[in-house]
Amino acid sequence: MAYAERRERQKGVRYRGIYKAADGRYRSAGTFSTEERALEVAKEAERRAAEVIRGAAGGLDPRIRATRRIKEYAPLFLRHHRVEGNTKDTYADTLRLHVVPFLGDCRLAETDRTVARNYVTALLEEGRSANTIRQAKVVLCAMFGMAVADGYVDYNPFHDVKIPKVPGRRAIKVATPEQYLTVRACLPNKPAQIFSTLLVSSGIRFCEAVGLQPTDFDFEARILEVARSVVKVSRRHHPRARRSWCATTPRTARPAGSSSTGPWSSSCADTWPSTASARRR
Repeated sequence: MAYAERRERQKGVRYRGIYKAADGRYRSAGTFSTEERALEVAKEAERRAAEVIRGAAGGLDPRIRATRRIKEYAPLFLRHHRVEGNTKDTYADTLRLHVVPFLGDCRLAETDRTVARNYVTALLEEGRSANTIRQAKVVLCAMFGMAVADGYVDYNPFHDVKIPKVPGRRAIKVATPEQYLTVRACLPNKPAQIFSTLLVSSGIRFCEAVGLQPTDFDFEARILEVARSVVKVSRRHHPRARRSWCATTPRTARPAGSSSTGPWSSSCADTWPSTASARRR
């Protein structure tokens, strides 16, 4: 028979749920702040133990559902969340620096919209920037989305929490062709000049440019195929468990046309073979 046990502590009264396990022994279902919650979890754990005896148990263990903390769930989230390795590195840093110090000891099942709102307020009072708070919300939304699917909570408390607005970007000042040619002339060698012209003329990202291969260039059709992106990933989140550069799918796999790239096509066509061999060496 499940019951709740009162426990006197220096910080106040706590209640421990006790239930009868499948092996006939009485075990703890966790310690809670109210007697009602402790008894509820103990009864749920005892019901599941009875299902184990009958061979019909399934789903998440009630004890784990009721007591698992955010800092314990974070490694599981990072392991199973499907994002690129460098994005997972960013998520891990955000959890370590801005989430676990504030919410690490909170239980998933007891995290509600009030906790989410208080968390945002705590970040503001600690001087975190609006962009940091936005990134923390992104990570926590993804984590609690997985927690909902796993059965820890019924809804995502961070889905609609209000956060400070991130300041808009200032207008980008674009260099004139004359200014660019002045900078290009100061580059140390011909490969560097060709590479800079490639970036400026095609509009591709640097991580996409360093991943280009000779087969991606179609000089007759004046098309550059962007098929991969090269990013640095930590050993923990690298596909082959080593700290190095990793080729991934770019954000938007696309062909980059070069019909209006000025001197790009002729310069690259004349210089690419020697440039590629020099870079490989």
